[in-house]
Amino acid sequence: MTRKLLTTVIACLLTIGTAFPQTGSISGTVTDAQSGNVLPGANVQIEQMQRGSPVNSQGQYEITDIPAGTYTVTVTFIGYNESSKTIELSTGEDVTLDFALQPGVDLGEVVVTALGQTQSEESISFSSQEVSGEQLNVAQESNIKNSLAGKVSGVQIVGQAGSKLGSFGDIRIRGAISLTSAISEPLYVVDGVPVSNPNIIDMNNVENVNVLKGPNATALYGQRGENGVVIISTKDSGETGVSVELTNSFTYEQVAYLPNYQNQYGQGYAGQAEWATFNYDPSRHVEYFEALDGKQHIATMWSDESWGPKFDGRQYAPWYSWFPDSPYYGETVAWEARPGNVQNFFNRGTTNKGGFAVNAVGDSYNARISYTNLSQSG
Repeated sequence: MTRKLLTTVIACLLTIGTAFPQTGSISGTVTDAQSGNVLPGANVQIEQMQRGSPVNSQGQYEITDIPAGTYTVTVTFIGYNESSKTIELSTGEDVTLDFALQPGVDLGEVVVTALGQTQSEESISFSSQEVSGEQLNVAQESNIKNSLAGKVSGVQIVGQAGSKLGSFGDIRIRGAISLTSAISEPLYVVDGVPVSNPNIIDMNNVENVNVLKGPNATALYGQRGENGVVIISTKDSGETGVSVELTNSFTYEQVAYLPNYQNQYGQGYAGQAEWATFNYDPSRHVEYFEALDGKQHIATMWSDESWGPKFDGRQYAPWYSWFPDSPYYGETVAWEARPGNVQNFFNRGTTNKGGFAVNAVGDSYNARISYTNLSQSG
């Protein structure tokens, strides 16, 4: 009786164990139907579950924890036609489902939005504009912000040309929309990953840039995208085989426009009346002023306006000759105009940019490595 009871209990436990539902998985590879190259970055989605998986660098994907049922699996990728397959999954079954995508989607009709998703340009609820890598690199700019200047409507580059090195300005999309910040920087996303410093991006590695404008971009990226989103897609490795790219550029910049200055009258407020002769008095003056005894000077040496005496070449003591630690202490100079002093204040800026990239594509690998050397003077 005891052995029979034990057998019955074990049988019940086995029955209870098989009552729990078991899930399966769908996995496979995504390739180009013509070349056979893998397509990393493609998006695989099960429509009935609203779940999906990105394709990794080996062209593989996997979606797990799928209950038994009939599902439609769809694959999308920029530049390729969408592909769908219907599959019936049994309890606990693991299925391999490969896709070979056909090229043919007109890139002008789709835009990259959030998480690498592509949508028809007419279907999105916000304004966007795409710029190709060729347009961005016309002048071989050193950073993404300068590259976008003048190429995207509604985008303003806030900064100064020829400013100090490492200062790249800011991007303002469709004006300032924040009450707490004068400059409203957008969110930068590189291949689906937000980055905090977009200036480290090598423009020679950029395939295209899509700018999502306005507050509606927050629906895709949350509050970080309230000032717009700049989506940067980098280049893939190209066709099968090994290829090498070489780039080099040299640019210089100089001041283009300056105010028109008059060169007839010098500093001061009262014309010829500004002239004064310094008479040294040991009871009133410090000892080192004795070197300037009898010399002419401008009475209001602190003035920064040009209503003073007319330039006539006479010798006078400028303000910087009154200090004993000055290399010009006690000296006089000619009262004359210096027409090039403002222009000569600015140095000529240069940018020398050179580099190379090596692409390698095979049946089981897809790689790109690049090096850029940027030498810049302000």
